[in-house]
Amino acid sequence: MSSEDDVIESVVKLYDGVGLWGHPQIQVNVVPPPTAISIAAAALAARYNENSIWDRYGMSAAQSEVIAIGMLADLIGFDKRKAGGIFTFGGTGCNLYAARIGIEKSDPDAKHTGIRDRIHFFCSDVSHYSIKSSAIWTGVGLNNIKIIPSDDDNSMDVAELKTAMDETVSSGARIGTIFATMGTTDAFGIDPLKEIVKLRDKIQKTVQYKINVHADAVIGWPFLTFRGDKSVRHLSPPLQKEVLSTVSKISELPYADSVGIDFHKTGWSPYLCSAFVVKDKNDLFMLQKLKKEMPYLYHKSGYQPGTFTLESSRPNYAQKALVNMMLMEKEGYETLIVHLLTIADYLREKIVENDHIALLNRHNTAFVTDFRIYPKTKYADEGLLFEKELHDITSEEFTEQINRYNQRIAEHMNIVGTFRVRKLYLVIPEPLFEEIKNSELLKVGDTDLRSELADAALGQEMVTEAAMDIVFTAEYQRTTAKYGERGIRYVHAEAGCATQNVYLQATSLGLGTVVIGAFYDDQVEEIMNIEEEPLYIMPIGGGA
Repeated sequence: MSSEDDVIESVVKLYDGVGLWGHPQIQVNVVPPPTAISIAAAALAARYNENSIWDRYGMSAAQSEVIAIGMLADLIGFDKRKAGGIFTFGGTGCNLYAARIGIEKSDPDAKHTGIRDRIHFFCSDVSHYSIKSSAIWTGVGLNNIKIIPSDDDNSMDVAELKTAMDETVSSGARIGTIFATMGTTDAFGIDPLKEIVKLRDKIQKTVQYKINVHADAVIGWPFLTFRGDKSVRHLSPPLQKEVLSTVSKISELPYADSVGIDFHKTGWSPYLCSAFVVKDKNDLFMLQKLKKEMPYLYHKSGYQPGTFTLESSRPNYAQKALVNMMLMEKEGYETLIVHLLTIADYLREKIVENDHIALLNRHNTAFVTDFRIYPKTKYADEGLLFEKELHDITSEEFTEQINRYNQRIAEHMNIVGTFRVRKLYLVIPEPLFEEIKNSELLKVGDTDLRSELADAALGQEMVTEAAMDIVFTAEYQRTTAKYGERGIRYVHAEAGCATQNVYLQATSLGLGTVVIGAFYDDQVEEIMNIEEEPLYIMPIGGGA
């Protein structure tokens, strides 16, 4: 048997290179650092090992859930006396519950008989992919999801929704759940919920069943904490306008039948911690199982969510959310969101100042910044490349090359969370330019630079005569920002390994090469038109 110290030491090693979301140099998706108090709440719940299936197996879990759901219902604008809800396994769980309730409303008693008629789900083309998971796991099927086009602001086109719903009714199928997106992860699209519900009410009068509307607000829900103009008075006027517009749209959440909320995204709690809140708690009871079907449980009264939840084993998710809401209240959440928006706006301003990065969502009140990176190419001095790509002014080949360029930037993140420390540039004769058209290489110039490069390398003729020159470059700040002065050593170590690989490849192909370090750095930078620092030049040609 091992000692605890040995086990802990082994486990801690598993965290080598793992990103810490609270670090100021980490920017990824919507993953906030959890608060210390929510981490403590999670540890406390784990210590008591509660199961939220029944209050007898977790009284603290039951109380935390009831209180937290009540607070959220009040925040949304639901009547707390009629509302209900549970905490579940993420936004996917919220969408799955909404899907199942939609099936029961459109095909009553389907939980006993199974789905007897075709049922359609509706969502926009920028909605979360987990809706597809809901269609798969409920048996509705992917082919029965009706994807509604979105407008330029990424909101669902209600006219298109009406057409699709009318077609469903005419075909004899049934309308299950309409998923309204209230803040997508990237583009932060917000659907016109009030209009959607108004349309639902109109069509519902023509059919003999209820139609469910779910608001997927897992990202956007904190805007409910904003308290009018004073919340944004210190922001720039353009950002104020955008934020208040978002707050106005999110304030339509009370029109939905149910709302999904993620605390592990914009609630500052550890994973997992999501709330599914319903306007009418009877919607949850539609999923209820008979107690006699669970003979060793529920012999006495009490809080018994396990009678209608998907999960039989459900930890105390709610306590993590509860402590954060109690600690920060509306003002705290509002302050955090405003800070995120301020930083995002600053980042976007910096991107706009860069000639090689296109900002894709400048006027979008969200936390995620979308951008596209362009290398220095023959198009570089033309500006607005993204707009030209969008309107097919550039060639399809160019767009595909830029796609691969951006993909490689993402792929070249190494396991410790920093960019690779080097870039390689190939200097080749003009006749070979056409050979790289469909390769994974990105063409950044149209000129054979071997002769100029040789001059910068103290006139070494082999650079001119080589069939190809490889120029190794480095961006030291990317590693020194994380590792300090040690980062310089890491750069050189990796570059050395890379040159060794080139030696091995050249030898296996019967070619010759050598590492050249004698050159004028500033001249190489000017010739290559690069901002990185050159490390080596490796000419490659026929072996001796």
